[in-house]
Amino acid sequence: MINKTLQHDNQLVINCPVFPTKSRIAACFILRDLVWRGDGPADKRQGCQAAMHCGKCPINLLIKRMVQTGEDTYHSTVPGETRDFDTKLLDATGKILISDKQMQRHSLSSAEEKYLLEHNENAKNYVNKTVKQSRRISAKPAMELENVEKPAAPAKTDASALVSAAQTGDMSAAINAEMSNG
Repeated sequence: MINKTLQHDNQLVINCPVFPTKSRIAACFILRDLVWRGDGPADKRQGCQAAMHCGKCPINLLIKRMVQTGEDTYHSTVPGETRDFDTKLLDATGKILISDKQMQRHSLSSAEEKYLLEHNENAKNYVNKTVKQSRRISAKPAMELENVEKPAAPAKTDASALVSAAQTGDMSAAINAEMSNG
């Protein structure tokens, strides 16, 4: 059951993967709730709001995962305890681009715009850290194609019965003619 992570008194500080800053995760949850209601503050954290709208901020994925799995691991009672998001969350948001429309929609500071543009450039070359290396494919085919027989061609339908039934408008006769030939 999720009960500690989403509490307003959660003291965990998270290293933001989008901006070079640290933030109490409880503040991120509050901002996310405001943004999702359409009440995002007009004068605060516009870059965060743009990242949340585009899915670049992992907070929404964290909440989704917590609801699905019931895990409750992003909490602390110690003020100032700092953690990073886990690699799976970072991989899920790593290739996401922040659209120009979202950047224009929000009143971004020049620093916020700079970091979001850098993330867009980095997303093009992002390599997942949780993807296992694929096994090498054998050069030998799984089965020899020379020994495989072609399947028999389907029987030809009696086109005259089918066509005449369709031309007369008798659809049940046309369907029955097709079914008896197939």
